[in-house]
Order: sequence, then structure tokens, then C-alpha cells
Amino acid sequence: MSEYSSQVVMDNRNYSYQTVNMDNINAMLNTSDVSEYLKISPDGLEARCDAYSFESVRCTAQADSGVWYYEVCIITPGVMQIGWATKNSKFS
Repeated sequence: MSEYSSQVVMDNRNYSYQTVNMDNINAMLNTSDVSEYLKISPDGLEARCDAYSFESVRCTAQADSGVWYYEVCIITPGVMQIGWATKNSKFS
């Protein structure tokens, strides 16, 4: 290997979803209900978009009644819209 090449897959490396404590996680981003260019982390807790488009994702849980809240940590600059959506909301 040259000094500039690197190994992509490391032996005995834990997958990121194995390194996150999911004991208190009741919902995560739904990888089956996401717009085209949004990337979801393996643990379902982070979203990333490198395209100049408005992408969307829904959660794996639904709020039918009661009191619900969510927490978000925004780690990049830019325009973002965070809120509640119904199953009938269209991703376009």
C-alpha cells in the first residue's frame, strides 16, 4: 500500500449502530420513509444531506394522543425545517 492509500474496511471494527446505547430510544428516523437525497445513519439518529434540495424523513413512531416531544441537535449551518408531519404529507 502506498502512503496515500487507506484501508476502507477494518478488521474487528464495530458498526456504528453497535456503539450507540439504544436503551432509552423509543423512535428513530425511518430509513423506509425518507426522500431521495437524505442519508440516515445506521443507528437511525442522524440525517445528512449533501444536495441543494429540501429533503424529508419521518420517524418510526406515530403520535396519536397524549403529550409528545422530541430533541434535536443541529450540527451544521444552513436552512432547516423541523416539525411534525402526518403520514399523508408528500415528500416532493
